[in-house]
Amino acid sequence: MIRLVVFDMAGTTVDDAFSVHDAMIRAFDQYGLTIDRETASQAIAVPKPVGIHRILTLLGQESPYLETLLLTAFKSHMRNYYANDPGVQEVPGASALFSKLKEQNIQIGLDTGFDRELADVILQRLRWIDHGFIDASVASDEVRHGRPHPAMIFALMERAGIQRPDQVVKVGDTPTDIEQGRRAQCRLTIGRYSGAFPEQALINAGADAVVTDILDILPILHEAKVGSR
Repeated sequence: MIRLVVFDMAGTTVDDAFSVHDAMIRAFDQYGLTIDRETASQAIAVPKPVGIHRILTLLGQESPYLETLLLTAFKSHMRNYYANDPGVQEVPGASALFSKLKEQNIQIGLDTGFDRELADVILQRLRWIDHGFIDASVASDEVRHGRPHPAMIFALMERAGIQRPDQVVKVGDTPTDIEQGRRAQCRLTIGRYSGAFPEQALINAGADAVVTDILDILPILHEAKVGSR
């Protein structure tokens, strides 16, 4: 029986595969550092302080002070984007999927590499909580370890009153999401192809399935449910 589905936010349920990359690029540019999307991907799906540290290490520019400045700049760009950009929207079909899962008494959890402040900006913009879709969410600054450690999944399981990971499904658009689900020993770990990473990268990370249309998760869950009888 599947009782909880844990979804990543940006790129998985929020339709912005490259907004995080581009905000990171703009933040680094503010301080005279040029990076491209490939380099910015070091900060995708992980706590952003960790990602910024990785990028600075690659650039040979390690500096705790600069890390703090870059994180502040990144959050400012992201906050402005999610709060004001007219293009911010859910992945097509996300609300319909949430509704279908709720009809089946499956709880919905969100986890994210953003901190709580940015996560709340997104939730307020998309109004998923107002519509009763989301049972709980966990941000990277609310756990001791970010992805790929399974701490956020475990936190959502605890809130949902679930002890068995084989009753949980993880959905994400990055290899780090997939590794997180595998480490948590989820019943299924499903990749959502957003364009941020090649589909093969999700498969190589151990995804049980990869979808582009998020509604295609429903038959996968149905098959898993039938197979568990």
